[in-house]
Amino acid sequence: MEPDQLCFAKTRPWPSIIEKLSIGIPITAAVILAFLANAYIAAIILTRLRVMIIAGKIHYLLANVCLAQCIYLSAHFLSSLPSIFSPIPIYNEPTMLILAAPNTIGYYTVLLSNFFIAIDRFVSLFAANFYSKQATTLGIVGISLVWLLSTVISALQADAGCHKRFNQWLMVYSYGCNGANCGRPFILGLTFDDFLTYFGQSICSLMFVLYLLCFLNIAHKQRHLNASTTRNKRNLMVVSALLCWIEKEFKLSLL
Repeated sequence: MEPDQLCFAKTRPWPSIIEKLSIGIPITAAVILAFLANAYIAAIILTRLRVMIIAGKIHYLLANVCLAQCIYLSAHFLSSLPSIFSPIPIYNEPTMLILAAPNTIGYYTVLLSNFFIAIDRFVSLFAANFYSKQATTLGIVGISLVWLLSTVISALQADAGCHKRFNQWLMVYSYGCNGANCGRPFILGLTFDDFLTYFGQSICSLMFVLYLLCFLNIAHKQRHLNASTTRNKRNLMVVSALLCWIEKEFKLSLL
């Protein structure tokens, strides 16, 4: 099979330096700012971890999301930076694979971490007694599963030859030029192409449903209790559901 970067070269001519800089610099600047913001939030949470764990488990779940975002964004930065400023394409396949691997793992980790937070909020409302007794255990098990599943899925993709690489000509990550590798069966009769198409959409749809149920539950309680704290929780759920939708659109645009 033809090397991926040679295949990408057929998609369009090598962009001029002006074109590369006009597109690449804003993207890189946005990635750096997002990385710094996530790193800053994670650092604040981790430096005050003991206090925040007492205040509520949700804080170290957010720290986990921030760390996953840092891995995801750093991989994007490391892959795009050489391509933006290099006058010639980089054809070294192992190099491009290594640079893209953390991006793949980071993508799944961010997605599953947000999904776990939605599950955590749902359980805290609908199974409060169970949640209060098992919150710490659920948090540790959930975070461990998130990273394990992300690594396993990424490893299975790589083993099947369905690789994500940085297309230096279009300056985006792509699963293109993998031949028939991404059409191989993966799980439950789905191919990797099917999985990549529907996995992110399904997870985000489930998150939206979970947050919607939480919102309805809080609205029902507010009607009976009329508590200001309940109103604040409802607003939080609305914002979380909105952020979930925004993140879904953002992630799909980067695939």
